[in-house]
Amino acid sequence: ISFDKLDGSNIRVKYTPKKGFNLFGSRHELFDETHPFLAGAITSFQKTCQDFLTKLFIDNKLFTKAKEIIVFGEYVGELSFAGYHDPNDSTKKFVPFDILLVYKDRVEFIKPQDFIELLEDSVEIPRVIYRGMMGEQFIQDIRDDKYNTKEGVICKGTKYLGAYRGKIWMAKVKTQRYLDSLKSQFND
Repeated sequence: ISFDKLDGSNIRVKYTPKKGFNLFGSRHELFDETHPFLAGAITSFQKTCQDFLTKLFIDNKLFTKAKEIIVFGEYVGELSFAGYHDPNDSTKKFVPFDILLVYKDRVEFIKPQDFIELLEDSVEIPRVIYRGMMGEQFIQDIRDDKYNTKEGVICKGTKYLGAYRGKIWMAKVKTQRYLDSLKSQFND
């Protein structure tokens, strides 16, 4: 299953049954409501996702045995580009794209089809671009921006395979337009 790859900042939110949602982080650091660029991700998450996900994690058997759950999302706005967020952009929001279950002895992402089924009617998730085998034509169609994405897609396997972190195979494919924009903005 391939999802629209939103162009913003990757945010992680930690949930435990004891403390609820209590930690927010980017890829490299934890942050709170005082962060100069990412604080809005906390507010957006709390307004749009927190209540629904808390109830889901308590009520759905898929989640009840996990010792902690990490929700991954993109903090993104219409003017976001390559991790930069215009401070005047009022469209910025948190959009979840993955859920990682942490057990005592393993970690596993929920399957993308389960993610869609559980969340799509209650919170905004990235648009599903494609379902099917990831082949050369599909990759070229993404590069050529046939699916009208801002950055490209994230492709995820639909079966658990033990060789991959979290047991789900994943790959990104970016549009040539996005790669050209990166190059013109940042050179190398």
